[in-house]
Amino acid sequence: MNRTGIESLLPANFRRAVQPGSPLAALLDVMEALHAPSEEVLASLDRYFDSRRTPERFVPTLARWLDQGPLLDRVGDELGAGEFPSGNGRLR
Repeated sequence: MNRTGIESLLPANFRRAVQPGSPLAALLDVMEALHAPSEEVLASLDRYFDSRRTPERFVPTLARWLDQGPLLDRVGDELGAGEFPSGNGRLR
């Protein structure tokens, strides 16, 4: 959410108090910056449910969601080598 959007949610007396360089203006800038990472994730949320496009660190979580946990549990036992030899690519 950009600063103008956040400002529009404020009561009228707060909106009137927003002046460049004021603490409220600085707070609005901080609020905008805090929303940015979440908005980036939400803009491409569908990629977290696609095993080929999801970030590497999310592949094990996605595998467990799709009931592929036993594949992860076998890593490190007598059948496994401790880690997937080629990374998480075997799960994709």
